[in-house]
Amino acid sequence: MSNALRQKGRSKTIITKSLCLSIFLLGISLVTGCKHRSGALLIYVGIPNYAEKDLNKAGFRKAKEAEEYLMGHANEDLKDQHPTTSITISYYPDRDLPDMVSRRSNYGLGPDLIIASATVTEKLYAKGYIKPFTINNQHEKTSPMNKLQSIYLDSSGNKIGIPISIDSQLSCGNRKLIKQMPSTFNEWLKLKETIQLSPIERDQFWVYGVFGVAEPMMRAVAAHPHAFSNEDVHALDKYLNTIRDEFPKLQLVQDNDHEKNMTALEQGHLAWTSCRTSDISRLKKLLAEDLLISPLPKGQQGTPISMPIIRVATIGTHSTDRQKLLAKAWLQYWLQPITQRVMREDFLRPLNNQARQRVKEADRQAINAIVNAFQASPLPRAVVPAILGPRTKGNGLLQETFMPYWNEAIGVQELVDNVIDAFAVRR
Repeated sequence: MSNALRQKGRSKTIITKSLCLSIFLLGISLVTGCKHRSGALLIYVGIPNYAEKDLNKAGFRKAKEAEEYLMGHANEDLKDQHPTTSITISYYPDRDLPDMVSRRSNYGLGPDLIIASATVTEKLYAKGYIKPFTINNQHEKTSPMNKLQSIYLDSSGNKIGIPISIDSQLSCGNRKLIKQMPSTFNEWLKLKETIQLSPIERDQFWVYGVFGVAEPMMRAVAAHPHAFSNEDVHALDKYLNTIRDEFPKLQLVQDNDHEKNMTALEQGHLAWTSCRTSDISRLKKLLAEDLLISPLPKGQQGTPISMPIIRVATIGTHSTDRQKLLAKAWLQYWLQPITQRVMREDFLRPLNNQARQRVKEADRQAINAIVNAFQASPLPRAVVPAILGPRTKGNGLLQETFMPYWNEAIGVQELVDNVIDAFAVRR
């Protein structure tokens, strides 16, 4: 037999084997898909602010363990009512969720329930991976899911999910390094003089520590320009230019890493930085009485520069009617009082009364800022809770998020108190 014939025979064999393998894998996918649809619930959970390189880091593991602990209650309750249901929860960095959902969905095996940041949620909806979210029957209308939360709308007004948690930003500092936390923009410029280190160390601590707040500041000013005076914006520009002039080689806005900042603060390598209410428990255990907590600095008009971080629960496109019902049931169990109580106790236990009040005040100021900004004029961009005022298409608003807590008979302050009491149980 000639070499040409042998080569032709090998090629046909390879093609045949490849075709058989493809058919086999397709069959496996179909069988798996049928099995998934028959009685399984697949949940994807996005862990915020972690890149692929951070998957094995302690910060990601801690966040994942906290989610697993709290979601375990919902798993147990759902299985009590639906014993034959298998529940699989996969955790990914929030920014990786669109790719992970896309890969699974291409084979008809997308997740039934997705929990992600508001930004990622809108991306998933735009790509067609999320079903419209509705609350239909009377049981759902009276459940904790509807009582404590309301529908999340995308920028076009489509109902795509429910906000399930809110996390406010505040300032965290190390008492060993600074005497007190800055309360205004202008105090930032003087902060360097209060850091108790050598001049060289002080410059490094000031830049890396204080610059951690620049990112939320710039986002807040961009999202709420009408809520900040010209003096506020000028102070921010002066602050950023001061750092650029003194440290021209630093690119800390682009390189800012929340997890690195938290670790540096814990280890005494950072004077202060922005943090989240969900970071307080962790920081308190390590810094104890050396942990300083305060709201982010206010602008000249007394406007706090806090941007709440919203997470949203949505239904996947490929879920069947049964999976959709199971997903809603799981969410309801997750919002049950026992789960809320566990989360509240875990979050507040390490804090003394004074620290608890500071965290609550940071939340209150964040929501007040949103109320004031929305009353002033429609927000030009960014995803934020829209508490009062008319619906505005095209602005990416979280419409009606807090409307269950407001009516004409109560004022803004009482509204804020009601929202704080409702959301403080889930961290």
